[in-house]
Amino acid sequence: MSSVSDCFSLMRAWLLSVSCLLVFIFVSRVDAQSFSPNERFVGMLADGTRIQADVIKEWHEDNARPNLAGHAIFDQNRPVRWIIDQAVPLAEKPTAYVEMFGGDRLPCRVVDYQRSEKWSYEALGEYLIVEPLIDVDFPGRPKTPFLRLSTEWLKRVVFDQKAGIPTEWQPGTVFLHDGSRIAYRVVRWSNSGLSVLTDSGVKSLLYSQVAELHLPRRNTWDVYFEQLAVLSPDLSSRLLQVETSGGLQITASTDRFSARHSGDQSKSENWFPLLHPAWSLDAITVPVRTVRTWRFFSPDQPPMTLFEPEATRDDPVFSTGWNWLSNLSVQSKALRNNRLPCGWGFGVHAPTSLAFPLHPVVRQVRSQTGLDQVVGPGGCVRAELALQSAATQPFYRSEILIGNEKSADSGWRNVSVAAGKSDQLLMTADPVLTERPKGADPFDVRDCLNWLEPEWKLDRTQLLREVSSRISARLPVQHDWTISAELPLLRQGANGSAASSAKTTSPHDALLVRNAWDRTVPEDEHVRMLIKPTGAFVVFSQQTKVDQQHRWLALCISKPIESTDTATVMVRIDGRVMAEADVPVRTTRLDPDPILVPVSEFQGRESLIEIVLLSTGEKSLVDWRGVVFTEIPPGIAPLFDESGELISHLSEGEGQLSLSETEPQHGARSLRLTSGDRSNAAVPNFKFAISEHPRLGEYRFLRFAWKKNSGTRIGFQLAHDGEIGIPDNEFGRARPRAFAEGVLQAAQRRQQSSPRRPVSGASRGSQFGYQYDAGTGEPVQSVLRLDRKLPTDWRMMQRDLFGEFGSFNLTGLGFQCSDDEPAWFDQIYLARQQSDFNWIDEISGVNNDKPSADSNVLTETHDTTRFASVVSKVASQFSTTASGEGIQWLGEFQGRKNVLCTMPPSKEKACVLRAPVSVRRNVKTVLRIAAGRHPEGDWQLIVRVAGQELYRSMVDANTAKDGWLDHDVDLSRFGDQNVVVEVLNEATGWHFEHGFWNRLEIVEQ
Repeated sequence: MSSVSDCFSLMRAWLLSVSCLLVFIFVSRVDAQSFSPNERFVGMLADGTRIQADVIKEWHEDNARPNLAGHAIFDQNRPVRWIIDQAVPLAEKPTAYVEMFGGDRLPCRVVDYQRSEKWSYEALGEYLIVEPLIDVDFPGRPKTPFLRLSTEWLKRVVFDQKAGIPTEWQPGTVFLHDGSRIAYRVVRWSNSGLSVLTDSGVKSLLYSQVAELHLPRRNTWDVYFEQLAVLSPDLSSRLLQVETSGGLQITASTDRFSARHSGDQSKSENWFPLLHPAWSLDAITVPVRTVRTWRFFSPDQPPMTLFEPEATRDDPVFSTGWNWLSNLSVQSKALRNNRLPCGWGFGVHAPTSLAFPLHPVVRQVRSQTGLDQVVGPGGCVRAELALQSAATQPFYRSEILIGNEKSADSGWRNVSVAAGKSDQLLMTADPVLTERPKGADPFDVRDCLNWLEPEWKLDRTQLLREVSSRISARLPVQHDWTISAELPLLRQGANGSAASSAKTTSPHDALLVRNAWDRTVPEDEHVRMLIKPTGAFVVFSQQTKVDQQHRWLALCISKPIESTDTATVMVRIDGRVMAEADVPVRTTRLDPDPILVPVSEFQGRESLIEIVLLSTGEKSLVDWRGVVFTEIPPGIAPLFDESGELISHLSEGEGQLSLSETEPQHGARSLRLTSGDRSNAAVPNFKFAISEHPRLGEYRFLRFAWKKNSGTRIGFQLAHDGEIGIPDNEFGRARPRAFAEGVLQAAQRRQQSSPRRPVSGASRGSQFGYQYDAGTGEPVQSVLRLDRKLPTDWRMMQRDLFGEFGSFNLTGLGFQCSDDEPAWFDQIYLARQQSDFNWIDEISGVNNDKPSADSNVLTETHDTTRFASVVSKVASQFSTTASGEGIQWLGEFQGRKNVLCTMPPSKEKACVLRAPVSVRRNVKTVLRIAAGRHPEGDWQLIVRVAGQELYRSMVDANTAKDGWLDHDVDLSRFGDQNVVVEVLNEATGWHFEHGFWNRLEIVEQ
């Protein structure tokens, strides 16, 4: 009988569990999104107070004061913790998306991959080009076809969601369309696909083969610190996170958020804020009408949902298939307990344990817990918090929770791990199967627990230290550069090179970093990270080899117009100052020209490059985006001048093309063409983006010379996006996938240099066939005729390519000669601005500085960009940006050899020679001066250090009786300080005010 009774008992229990499961599923399905009047928006303040209202007010622009139910969202004392718009449905999982470490997600399709080199005009690193699948546009503006996403924080890339692929993240796994999967250790991206390193070798895959790519695991704390270094580098900006009905989740900060509206500003459906997350190179517009959840938090009190846990489930009974979810219940519903919505959390089904790695920066942890709304009066769970190192002794244990009307709060609990040690925080949902109270569900069917708003409390000082150590890698050009707040005196090696003895400094100690919106291009607003020294200067140094062909180091640096204080850059190579210049202000859509540093004399050498950024005030923040070693100055690109290499690539056509030395327009050679055409639509290394507002490395203007003594017609063709002339079905072909230097080759859209910028007048190129001609002959295709007469003598043509053909990518050239009479072409150049054509003589070897008739003048220049390199011949630590009558380096003067000659720019303005230096404590440091005068003149010598005048003297017949004044200025009082030493050549009567320098040196004794 007992066995029969046992069977009936088991059957009753089974039936009960099945009925519970059916009720559970039914209740889950009818969990509709509903709300009462005045409860559309519900929220919580930092002190736990719940608020609700029908509308959010005053969030239409940046200077507004947004509030909910009368509470300021960003109140200093009681800020809003989260807001939920209950009228906006939960998101369905998109069919294609990119997910980031930290939980952010963008519904999109991957289109391409790009990488900028370390030495580039804009060091953007590696990034994917993606096509967003949701609305990310401001009303009335052209559709944003593409966004650029950094590959650095990729966690999962879903190319095409397929049935059968696990929903949970599988680190280091690629899932293919054919149903197979590959485990790998490292992934490398390319334009056509990706390569993965497996235990059996490298496997190359096309994008079309891949369904999902799950990236290898990363340290979740490193990810948080790295993203904070972008979002809130000094921890002063609060973080905010939004989730939308379209599946978008973005984490940004108040500094990287810009409120905007279109239409009636009082209605939230007309608000379209811009958010710029750390993982995107472009800001993203988020229509407020699509936002379901807003979360706000300080950097030192982040939600635990930003951190990826590892989950384990020990012996589930009936809940095997339920996996934990972030910011949702385990049933993929909104997190609710006791009918109250919650801002964030984890939904789990007991038994489940979530393990979070601890970091020494953690001080406390807190979480509320409660059974999810869908379980009704059922379910039975106890929540536990423990350290992995003491897993059997939880430091927090809730009461046993039955039904969704109960909740528990752990309160703040101290947790810590020592530096160099490892431990984990365990958050366990225990079904207490052996201790269940009477009347509770007998099994774990409804044991659905929500960890409600779990969060960390971090040590702010240690957090700042961790974030600061990662700032340099986040700045566009600071990769591989040593940042230091010191500029010690260098001692030269035997080979003339130098090595820095500066200590590496925490960027927090040396740099002030600020996020600032760049609105120079209205249709492409985005955030830039601006920097300034915290003290007098900051030094970026790197030991590197200067290649044989390099002639300049170009610094791509500028100031926003709001940075009204002067910022100066000084560049030293092997201890010699080679350039000094004020950072230019960006006032137009065009980037200012780079600061150019001559490096020809260092070619082939391993040299120490030191870039010193000097600040004069709080408003001297600069935007430094790229450093380039270059043979050709930015802004000019020679397509042909002298070299015969181009001829070898022009292999198409019947014409005869050769180098001619009989008819040059410039230099010694020109191109000679007879009897037909010669072209190539894809010349190697021809990747020239033509745009309306060209960035560095892009162009707008063309200059070429042509000549045809007789005949009927001469023609010049520009290959566009791999085509010569007008291809058949110009706008009907499929969009190419390839990019050229980050520019999408989209013939039907003709994008600008930035994938985000649309182009007007895109059909102009087709109208004129991207070609010019002159003469009387009839062209086969449409052409822009420049003259009805042949250029029988050399004619220089200068054209606005964007104005005539729109935006395109120049990929090759073509030359046309319609008869047997030869045609000549020469001096073919592209330029970013028309003024850049002035570089032609420079890069052609023509020196505008005329040699002096005086053999004693070793070097003389009026070019301010060369001043520093000439000054360094005598005073290697010093430079100047202004000297009247230029600067001379003399072999001898007044009985002394190796002399520098300067001149005040005017009666009122002195010639200032300056040098930044770190003066060491307890070491006597002096400035040694040997200053001379013209036999018929005199001038005023002034020495200022850190703005203080230390020395003043006339240099005249009384003080310099033999023509020279020798004097030492003691700098020791500035021990343990960074200072700028200024030595002034100041005018007196404006009669032979030249300053002569035989010695100007800072030394330690």
